[in-house]
Amino acid sequence: MKFIYQKETSKIYDYILFPRLYYIDNEIEKVEENFYEGILDKKYIELAKSAKEKLSPYKNVIDKFYHEDIYSNYDFVNILFYAFPLEDIKDFEEYFEKINSYNGTDLKRILLNAIIKAYDEETTKIENYSNDADVLNFINKLEIEPKYKWTLLLMMQSPQTYVKDFFDLLTSVKPIFDSLYNNKDVNLIEIGEELVTKLKDNPEETIKEITYGSVSFNVLDMDVTYVYVSYFFPYTLRVISLEKYNYFIWGYTLEETFKKVNQINQDKQIQRVKIFKALGDNTRYNTLKLIAEGTSSTKKIANALDVSSATISYHLNEFVNTGIINIDNRNRKAGYVINYDLLNNIFEDLKNDLLFPNKKTD
Repeated sequence: MKFIYQKETSKIYDYILFPRLYYIDNEIEKVEENFYEGILDKKYIELAKSAKEKLSPYKNVIDKFYHEDIYSNYDFVNILFYAFPLEDIKDFEEYFEKINSYNGTDLKRILLNAIIKAYDEETTKIENYSNDADVLNFINKLEIEPKYKWTLLLMMQSPQTYVKDFFDLLTSVKPIFDSLYNNKDVNLIEIGEELVTKLKDNPEETIKEITYGSVSFNVLDMDVTYVYVSYFFPYTLRVISLEKYNYFIWGYTLEETFKKVNQINQDKQIQRVKIFKALGDNTRYNTLKLIAEGTSSTKKIANALDVSSATISYHLNEFVNTGIINIDNRNRKAGYVINYDLLNNIFEDLKNDLLFPNKKTD
């Protein structure tokens, strides 16, 4: 397995996602809830809020392409990444030219295939949707929120125009992106190269070590994993497994963040309170029960509990960050495994804290 850090593509990844910083207030709130209050770097909060202010004139256009919920698989950007993986793209114009080279019919087919991949964990044949009526019927039947359906319907109605409008937005905000990205006070290249060096010999153990057991990364049967380091989304950790390679997206502050969280967790009482808080929600509790029964699919859990996949993704993220479950990417999909050892220790500590009487047996 070869790990390749792509510095130019990392910047393009951040550039394409950059307008999502308009929703940064919600993202900061969720990160602080999922980790611990005060764990976020103050300089990053200032930078992100500055980006939000500068992006505010583009609010209406941003709403068209980015969903406020960062856990949605169905906003245009995530569909675009499924349809046109960044691979070894080193120039944004090159990426746009690649997409723009397809005619409307082919572009629609590629985007539809990406929607199917994002939604259907089984193998649905794209040939099942041979005309526009079939496509619209498929989207209408998706068990997702109406606003997400609307995005997909607009995209499929006129994909070439939709793509052009998206790239017009990115062109408009590029001066803002450049001014903030170029003022970074971190060495992203050094972080990326160091991460690749650590992953080279034993990636599974390395990821477990630097995330303090929160994440398991199986490299699967692939020759290459491309590594991107994100500056504007420093608390992101994503593993995307495609047919021929993996994408490993790593927020530049993650190693230090996991270290801080682990240090806080050394105070067992704080850790117990955080875990019980995570369990103190009916949907989360039922989600954990489904995982215990062997259901690891976000979509299937959402369907069983009659909530959106984005809601389940949010809850799963909290479980991961409190250590209740671990991530395992076997079988090309994000899998979730309950950390029974941690929970058993937590419950034993609770019994000791509350001076549970020993059960006497006759």
